[in-house]
Amino acid sequence: MKYKQYKLSDWCKRAKCAMINGDISVSELMEKTGYCQQHITSVLNGRLISEPAINAISDVLGISNEHD
Repeated sequence: MKYKQYKLSDWCKRAKCAMINGDISVSELMEKTGYCQQHITSVLNGRLISEPAINAISDVLGISNEHD
């Protein structure tokens, strides 16, 4: 079985770097945004494009919400 590979957008890369640099876990994002783990990880990994989730995550991480 082959898995579909996704090319990460610049926003996904910025978000993951901001999480690492700020030592922020997905659990913390869950608490601060109100989204479930599956939703957050899908957005962070580029499988789901959700404007409200991107905006909420960007606000928590302090990054731009511009994405391609």
